[in-house]
Amino acid sequence: MNKLILPFHKTGWLYLILLLWLGSYWYQSEGGFSEIKQFNIDLLFKSKGDASKGSPNNIANIQSTFEDHDLDDIIEILDLYPNATVALLGNLSKSFTQKLQTYLESHPRKSKLIIGSGNWSSALSVAGNEEVTIDSVLDSIRYTNNPKVNRLTSSHFVFTPIVDVQAQRYTLFWRENHQTYLTLAGEVLRQMVLNHNIQVHKGWHIELSATHKDTDKIWPLGFNGEIYTQSRTELATPLRYFLDYQKDYMQASLTNVNSDQIASNSPTPYGAIIISEGKNYAGTLSARLLDKLINHQYLYQTLPVIILSWLILIIGIMMLWFILQLSSKKQVVVIVTYTILVTALQYYIFTIQQWIPLLPTFSLLALTWALLMAYQSENRLFIAAYKHRGGNNAKNLINNNATAKKMAKPVSKKLNQSKKSLTPAAKTSKVANAINHNTAQNASSNSLDATMVMSNEQKKSVALAKDQQLQMKNFGRYQVEGILGKGAMGIVYQGVDPKINRHVAIKTLQLNNHDSEQEYIEAKERFFKEAQTAGGLSHANIVTIYDVGEEDNLGYIAMDLLTGAPLSVFIKPDNLLPSSLVYQLMIQITDALEYAHQQNVVHRDIKPANIIYDDDLLKVTVTDFGIAYVSDNSKTKTGVIMGSPYYMSPEQILGLQVDGRSDIFSLGVTFYQLLSGELPFKGESIATVAYQITKSKATAVTQVNSQLPASALRITNKAMHKDISKRYQTMAEFKQALENALKRDF
Repeated sequence: MNKLILPFHKTGWLYLILLLWLGSYWYQSEGGFSEIKQFNIDLLFKSKGDASKGSPNNIANIQSTFEDHDLDDIIEILDLYPNATVALLGNLSKSFTQKLQTYLESHPRKSKLIIGSGNWSSALSVAGNEEVTIDSVLDSIRYTNNPKVNRLTSSHFVFTPIVDVQAQRYTLFWRENHQTYLTLAGEVLRQMVLNHNIQVHKGWHIELSATHKDTDKIWPLGFNGEIYTQSRTELATPLRYFLDYQKDYMQASLTNVNSDQIASNSPTPYGAIIISEGKNYAGTLSARLLDKLINHQYLYQTLPVIILSWLILIIGIMMLWFILQLSSKKQVVVIVTYTILVTALQYYIFTIQQWIPLLPTFSLLALTWALLMAYQSENRLFIAAYKHRGGNNAKNLINNNATAKKMAKPVSKKLNQSKKSLTPAAKTSKVANAINHNTAQNASSNSLDATMVMSNEQKKSVALAKDQQLQMKNFGRYQVEGILGKGAMGIVYQGVDPKINRHVAIKTLQLNNHDSEQEYIEAKERFFKEAQTAGGLSHANIVTIYDVGEEDNLGYIAMDLLTGAPLSVFIKPDNLLPSSLVYQLMIQITDALEYAHQQNVVHRDIKPANIIYDDDLLKVTVTDFGIAYVSDNSKTKTGVIMGSPYYMSPEQILGLQVDGRSDIFSLGVTFYQLLSGELPFKGESIATVAYQITKSKATAVTQVNSQLPASALRITNKAMHKDISKRYQTMAEFKQALENALKRDF
């Protein structure tokens, strides 16, 4: 299983997901997701066979204009239905209300007419159980609708506010001054209960109860007192059409002499009649709500169900995070399984009249998954992909980086306390160290064997040398801060350019420490050639040379102070980098050497020790051009062997003229070792190694590491071909092969 190694909290994806969650929460609080919630509710009712068809049987839903010409029709309805609860929804004019009141004074009804209004209320509070301390806290959460209404009393009318509803989510109550009042639908329900004895029972669960003829009716309303029903499926019947239909029905009942089933000539026995103005959907919604309340075909949410809804979302988010480590097929299987399980849970909860909104949850999880997949796509450069065949995972990478930092121990010691202490700038500068490598690998190298790099764990202090003979106070304009390490030919210091506060690594060469004048001249010439060749190169993956000079028989080169560890840290079988990452780093190296070759510069000592890997930036830097040479330099002679024996090309071993293809061979050996943890050519002596390189065929890299892709064998074989004409002819060609393999295999 691959481990994510790119810290998620340090990426922009985390903030995008947080923004998505906050935006979704705000959108839902503003009434968003209404359509998909309602679609979900309708599906549930249809799946149970409770789909609404036609108008409610006991509730009449009528449309009127409340103009004076409609008054006679409304009065006729009141005459036809003297026992029905009647609610008028709309803006009734003062004259219309007065005429209606005049009629009611001469034709008293059992119950008052209900007038739904946005700003008037008769303020008939609902009796309830005794409140405890926590009730006031719960009420502040439950009742979000608090209409600003004016008090109005009437002997013939009950004024009640119409509370807006969203996605068929209704509330039967509203609160003001710690008193509970009924909304329009609640007031209609109160009047439909003959003795008007309705009570609200509060606690962790709200119930609305009514007593009628020694029979208790109970409507559970969950934690918030809100209920959910199907969407409206019918429009209000026009007032005139409704009356004509009732008259025709009555006339047919009177003239149908063959019918023994008609008990009387009464119109359809409606329990409630809701008359709304124009296309005011509040009437339709209220009629639907009352019908569902009477038949107990509604949903509500108890506190455990609300908690369960949040748990489903949290579990889904956690699931998305953990499945990022799985393959695409496994991710789909887990997501489908999760969807089926929670959908089945929703249906079970629905059968006991409870409601869990899943579609908004699924929508949020789908968007979150998309962002996490985008993060994973960005993260693929830092992990061993799920198709990884190299046997290394991203966890190895973390361990390897930690190992590199532990192995990169400081080789310098503090100077005598009497000496000048570090400057503040030096104390805060990056601290470098040297990695001591196997001497057999570097036996023939005429450059400094130990590549100077700095450790990420040593950024707090600079180790100073105690040996007074090795200390130098300055090299030219560079002030010495400490010793980073010792190589085969000199010492590497850490220094600073005080004018611009630039911290550098200063590589030195003891110019007069040679047996003959000729050796001295050649060593000096070769030393300064490193600065001449590398100093003329400007590439992101090649070390930067700042200055070169001579101080007290010491030649010095001031160069960039690198962060990281040499790749030689990662050439042990139990401490390899992920294969996919090795391919990516090799692409960077080939790009750097392609640039150098275009400048007629051949490195001639490519090996893991001369390539610095910065695990924070996932970047490599090619260093130590100490034995590189300019291809068109007439002073170069054949017959001179330079390099590290294990990584030399056959033409180098034989002392022949070399070009960029020699670097290709050395880089092929490096690639082989980074993938397998083994050298392709081994021996206990330089002669044995030389024979292996020039005559013997290397063991296939896929035999050493059987989990490597086929491209590893193909690329290493071609790069290390003994026939120079059959290798990759340019670094660009080598690079292209790596890129193609990376896309195909990882």
